[in-house]
Amino acid sequence: MTPTPTAKSPLTRLRDHLGWAVGASYLAAAALPAPGQWLRHPHMIGAAGIPHIAFETPRFLLSLLLFTAGMQVPIHELRALVRRPTALLTGLVLHLVAPLLIIPGVAFALSRSPDSDGGSGMIAAMILIVAMPVAAGATVWTSKGDGDQSTTVGLVLASTLVSPLTIPVTMTALCPLLSGD
Repeated sequence: MTPTPTAKSPLTRLRDHLGWAVGASYLAAAALPAPGQWLRHPHMIGAAGIPHIAFETPRFLLSLLLFTAGMQVPIHELRALVRRPTALLTGLVLHLVAPLLIIPGVAFALSRSPDSDGGSGMIAAMILIVAMPVAAGATVWTSKGDGDQSTTVGLVLASTLVSPLTIPVTMTALCPLLSGD
């Protein structure tokens, strides 16, 4: 007797096909950019007699993403992460140190390119990206790949908490690699 397959929820099916869903959303945004442009601006919501508040879609989606990622982490795994933080600390150190080691090599290679400013625009973009905390979207891809969700959520939170210190340090260390204005 073969077991009957259980019905998957729409969210589970979406998660199973996340790569295709992301690609489809990019195509939809390219074809119809107006809804996305409207959503990126704050909108006042509220009823008569109640103070209106600004609803910001990007912040709401980020908080929803982090909330759902946090809900996927069992409490016992968080306790284990606190007791044995080696993976979390290793990830945090790599997030902070790897760009300081890699970007200068990339800047050197780009300075030898025929680009008139030695790839300074690309280096500036890379510096901005690596200086920011670990992306909350990493939790989605970790979940999709059956990775260690508790470590990823911990890394997102830890890198966000230390970012007021690490962003200026990373920017100060790497911005001298830029040429021109």
